[in-house]
Amino acid sequence: MVDFVASLTAYSEDEHQVVACAARSLDSAKQFAEKYGIPKAYDSYEELVKDPNVQVAYIGSINNQHLPLGKLAMDHGKHVLVEKPMGINVRETKELIEYGRSKKLFLMEGIWSRFFPAYQRIKEELAKGTIGDIVQLTSNFGTMLTHKERCKLKELGGGSILDIGIYNIQFISLVMGGQKPEKIVAAGVLNENGVDDGTSTTLIYPNGVTATVISSGRCKMECEAYAYGTKGYLKLPKTFWCPTSLITPNGTEDFDLPKLNKPVYYGNSEGLAYEAEEVRRCITKGLLESPLLPLNESLLIAEIMESIRKQIGYLLLLNTVTNDGETPESRDMLRVHVVGNILTYIQSAHVYPAEKPQFDSDFMLGLETTKEGNDLKWGILSCGKISNDFVSSLTSYSEDEHKVVACAARSLDSAKQFAEKNGIPKAYGSYEELVKDPDVQVTYIGSVNNQHLSLAKLAIENGKHVLVEKPMGINVRETKELIEFARSKKVFLMEAIWSRCFPAYQRLREELAKGSIGDVVQLTCNFGTVLTHKDRCQLKELGGGTILDIGVYNIQFVSLVMGGQKPEKIIATGTMNEHGVDDSSSTTLIYPNGVTATIVTNGRCKMECDACVYGTKGFLKLPKTFWCPTTLITSDVSEDFELPKLKNRTVNGRNGEGLAYEAEEVRRCLTKGLLESPLMTLDESLLIAEIMESIRKQIGVVYPQDSQ
Repeated sequence: MVDFVASLTAYSEDEHQVVACAARSLDSAKQFAEKYGIPKAYDSYEELVKDPNVQVAYIGSINNQHLPLGKLAMDHGKHVLVEKPMGINVRETKELIEYGRSKKLFLMEGIWSRFFPAYQRIKEELAKGTIGDIVQLTSNFGTMLTHKERCKLKELGGGSILDIGIYNIQFISLVMGGQKPEKIVAAGVLNENGVDDGTSTTLIYPNGVTATVISSGRCKMECEAYAYGTKGYLKLPKTFWCPTSLITPNGTEDFDLPKLNKPVYYGNSEGLAYEAEEVRRCITKGLLESPLLPLNESLLIAEIMESIRKQIGYLLLLNTVTNDGETPESRDMLRVHVVGNILTYIQSAHVYPAEKPQFDSDFMLGLETTKEGNDLKWGILSCGKISNDFVSSLTSYSEDEHKVVACAARSLDSAKQFAEKNGIPKAYGSYEELVKDPDVQVTYIGSVNNQHLSLAKLAIENGKHVLVEKPMGINVRETKELIEFARSKKVFLMEAIWSRCFPAYQRLREELAKGSIGDVVQLTCNFGTVLTHKDRCQLKELGGGTILDIGVYNIQFVSLVMGGQKPEKIIATGTMNEHGVDDSSSTTLIYPNGVTATIVTNGRCKMECDACVYGTKGFLKLPKTFWCPTTLITSDVSEDFELPKLKNRTVNGRNGEGLAYEAEEVRRCLTKGLLESPLMTLDESLLIAEIMESIRKQIGVVYPQDSQ
């Protein structure tokens, strides 16, 4: 209320004038009136709406009063601008809209975001097709709400969905032109009062467009919104709900806020002037609703919010009670429901502050080069691009440390070309020949996914240690089989999730162990890149799909932060291509104490590809290339790490030089007599496989190997 009145000083009194205010006590109303130069103060809302000088009522009360105050104002012929949410639920929202229409009065929900110049520019960029076809949207809003009664209590209409989640939803709805989503899948946690502390929701629209939105009332988040397309993205940074910047493929555009004569309490609240001016513009034109935020869209937003909170088990206390003692909402809602193929019982569990993950001391071993001087002789199985990068990365070490002594491919010509290019002394036209070579100590397997199990077992059968590309197996059965086989043969086995061996990940572990960000509350991680041209990612028979190809990186990041804990719930949805493999996924993992992780994969567009850990005292962020990072951002500083220097070699993949880190981890482990790496244990590889299998089965992806 205070900031709205202050924002009107951006205009002259010929345009906007506050002629009266009302509060529940006359003293409060008089103090407010005196501070802002308002001529009349009332101690009841009934008196104000009877004032003939008042044309429009601005309602800035707590959520559960929006409907009665809105109707009261319209009963006395006043136009209404009511703060978001318009109503506590769909029934209230619909009732207020119908009432306004019956009275032929202007009504608008105060979602001020819609009237900022940056939002107008978004619509223009979308209309021009600047980013091509829309593929993926993301939006997150996290801020500390635990100290605010209006956000904590059910009787006041509290919770993160109604308070801040509405901004996420309106952003998605704007980009999607007010379309109704085909599917809504939501998960979240409730506080001790039964209202949501945090939510993670996926909305799926026609043509496989996917939106993932997060709200949290227990930590501060980046609060950014993205629209990703086939040609680029649009980004509202930091304060997406009241933005002063828009980032497009062509650069960053900044917008000035209105100039006021009075101070405001909340950031960018000067922008409340935009919605006030929209009300004036509409009423001057004789409109009864704003084309920038039509009443039907307010109703759609209410429907989406209601679906979200019902899925996570949040039933509001309403005034209307039926003869059997139930509210209309509770009567219509099933007490047990299915979300993402997982049976979830609705309960209001007490959520305690997240505990810091505990890391075994062996996890904290340094990544520096071992000093023993034992060289490691490598054999390369499969001579594709990733194998090229792996071999190239080894040139950052001396041959006294790492040496490639042989390579093998399905054709001898391919193997010979690879050997000649990389200075490898022996080339084989079959994998069987290589694993029988007595000079080979350890094999690197860089084949397509569906060959990982068979090639790794072949190498182990012949006494070779194995570093196998991710995923270790197509499914849990294959992963478990390979792990058990390696353990029975007492040879070293490691899944090549190279991320774990980067210095930035080492620093991430250290910061978590120190408790730098307090209790972990929320994790986010997204990986989007165009995979539609790659058969190995598109075809079911090759083990394709975004989950196995790139989603494994999202999951390993979350698993690392959570200390290898098993999530209590996995709720996933996504889209599939014509071959029956996933081309996008959005997953929420819920851990003990309400810690929530939201991960997104997309194989049809490029995304920011960053990973964040949000805690009660700050955050940690791996930007841009979180799976092979050269930077770690903390709440205080940004720390950069140099990649290994290669000798006259180039790599195909982003930061491929960093493959050297995992090679050195293998050497370090073997030198110490370890049969698995403490940085990427076999049990954790199995856990990651279990999570991936749960995700893809919820989406509907089934591989031939699943029936074996």
